[in-house]
Amino acid sequence: MKSEEIEILIQKIVEEVIKRLDIKDTSTNTLCAMLLGDEKNLPEAIFEKITNYLVLSQEISLADMLLVANLTLGQLSALANLQENDEETKTILQALLKKKSVFILSTSFSLKELRSATRFGIWREIGEMMKKLESYGVHFIHSDEEFEKFLYQEELRKKRKHSIARRGSK
Repeated sequence: MKSEEIEILIQKIVEEVIKRLDIKDTSTNTLCAMLLGDEKNLPEAIFEKITNYLVLSQEISLADMLLVANLTLGQLSALANLQENDEETKTILQALLKKKSVFILSTSFSLKELRSATRFGIWREIGEMMKKLESYGVHFIHSDEEFEKFLYQEELRKKRKHSIARRGSK
């Protein structure tokens, strides 16, 4: 057999294995995400979108984006100051440094409750930390419609990136 025939045979075998295992191709259009935190903390509508539209990975290097199921006020403060104080903040900072999109899907603190229960100075500081994180590329998701809009934008971005890479390799 010639080397070209061997490559074709290997490709056909790989395609058949992928088909039988029902593995989605993450190299082209399917978005791959890493979920950080307990999925039980997610609103049901958002969890449904994650399971329907994304392939989940355990490694940030393989993922297109990082989904954070829950963020505490202490973690918010650490991230705004680019500090690692636990495994979650370390993973989030790694994702940001690798230019991955980061989505905070829920927080352990309610913004409405904080607004009415805290002094203005504290509220303003929390708002500044959130703005800082947004300037780093973090998206705070407040509804499943908003999350769906961001997923659509990420999908378009990945398709453009993939088509540019294909044109460059020709």
